[in-house]
This record gives sequence, C-alpha cells and structure tokens, in this order.
Amino acid sequence: MNEAQFTTKLLKWIENKWPKGLSAGIEVKIVDLSKRKSFSLLTWIKNQNHQSMFLRKCGKVLAYKIPDDTAYGVQRPFDITVHSQDPGYLIIYFYKRGEKKFYMLEISKIDLLMKEGLTLIDEEVCKYHAFQYKIN
Repeated sequence: MNEAQFTTKLLKWIENKWPKGLSAGIEVKIVDLSKRKSFSLLTWIKNQNHQSMFLRKCGKVLAYKIPDDTAYGVQRPFDITVHSQDPGYLIIYFYKRGEKKFYMLEISKIDLLMKEGLTLIDEEVCKYHAFQYKIN
C-alpha cells in the first residue's frame, strides 16, 4: 500500500470517526516494514520542511489557499481554510499485509522527543507516545 492509498482510507476514517468540532493539521507517512523499521524525523524535516513547519504553526493562525482545480472530478469545498490554535499531528502507518492500525503523534510531543535526542520513530515509540487507531 502506498501513501495515496492509505490517505484515501484515512479520509474515510476521518469522516466517520474524527471528533466533531476538532480541527487539526495532519501529515501522513507510511513506513513499509518490508523495507525499513522506523521513520526518520530528521529526513522528514530536511526534505519536507514546509510540511513540518506547517504542522508546527498550527498553534498560531494559519490560512491556506486551496487550489481551485478539481481532483478526481470533485470541486474543492471552499477557497481558504483557517487554523487557529489547532493541534498538529503526524500520522504514521507501519505497513505490513493485513495490518490495520495506525498511530497519531501530536507535533508538540514530537518536538519534545526530538529535544531528548530521538530522531527515529518506530512502532515501539508510537505504542508509548501516540494515539493508536484501526482503519478499515
């Protein structure tokens, strides 16, 4: 399963299970356990700095323009989304065949872990520091 396929499933989960009234910034990552066992925070911040910075700013007012083009024939619901003092999350899916659980780490928790010297996140770290959910 790739990130796009998981994100499609995650969107369905969010529509059905996400707490009403809670807005958030979310970044989605997949770790294919047949290739590696952990997710590198340093590589993420280095290669996708704009995304990690976006999530860190979720404690402040952040406005984002949604492009007007359509995706899969579906018109965008509105032009701008605004986040103010919303939490930011990194969702990690450690992929192996038949696995349905994923982990949601608060960005503020990731910042604390990095200050303590943690640069790799594996499933054991997630079991202790993240919210765990199942996806269909």
